[in-house]
Amino acid sequence: MEDIDLTLLEGCHVREGKRKLDVLRKYGISAVNTDFCFLTGSITYAGMKPDEPDGFDKVGAYWLRTSDSYGDSYYVENDRVENNAFHGDRSFGIRPIINNPMLYDRLEEEKEPDVKGTFSVAFGEYPQFAVSKDIEEKLESCYQKNQIKTTKKNYVYDIGYDDFDPHTLEEYYFEDEKYVRMVPRYNRNQFYLSNGVAMAENQVFWIKVSPVIWLLDEKKKLLVSKRCLVGGIAFNNTYYYGCFAKTNIKKYMDTYLTPNIFDSIDLKKDQILSENEALKSFVYRKNLFQTSKRR
Repeated sequence: MEDIDLTLLEGCHVREGKRKLDVLRKYGISAVNTDFCFLTGSITYAGMKPDEPDGFDKVGAYWLRTSDSYGDSYYVENDRVENNAFHGDRSFGIRPIINNPMLYDRLEEEKEPDVKGTFSVAFGEYPQFAVSKDIEEKLESCYQKNQIKTTKKNYVYDIGYDDFDPHTLEEYYFEDEKYVRMVPRYNRNQFYLSNGVAMAENQVFWIKVSPVIWLLDEKKKLLVSKRCLVGGIAFNNTYYYGCFAKTNIKKYMDTYLTPNIFDSIDLKKDQILSENEALKSFVYRKNLFQTSKRR
């Protein structure tokens, strides 16, 4: 999407000091991993069976765009800022931000009160949390019988270990909701998802596509994703000294993550399309990295 430029938080945005974002002073710098972020490879620190049924206690670690003197990146772990993250590490999540004051002004009109005195807005959509067991059984049954329709939209994440290896998930439309079906490459039997289901080897998960929630920073006019959205993405394939625009993670965000989140939005109309409109008018971008490889 040419009008939306996703980037990452900087070290100054999360460290104590004059440049720390006001919204993060109130909300805190830690961020919850979505189930999708966890299933695609991000660390989850409170990943045992959740105390609350919605599982919103699972905090993750996420990349910052600030580099250290050794050519690696800083990151946030729980509520701490850390450095010396190896640039090829795949265990951190992406918590995107939008730096677009004009877009901020338009979206601010739709803001709603959030926790700890903050405000948020729903904008765009992405696979986030696993469905309940009964819905999962219904979806899987329809899938096996070929009774579920695709929207023709795909979501892409990385399943590589060294080089970037894109894996595509089809989006399905069923009873006025959208979902993706995935079998994660990571096997973490001791972990539970937000629906209370424990992971098992070769287990199928259905993840609901839902609105992305952005925290509003009024002073800087930044939109900060409330959650870590996707994991398993290496920051770069070589040492990193601050040129974020040339990194692998920025290339992934521009080519895959941005259109994945915002393809159902008509910016000229300044609105999020309804489900039926979105199905008819997806602007599906052909990825610059597209290969014939499918898994």
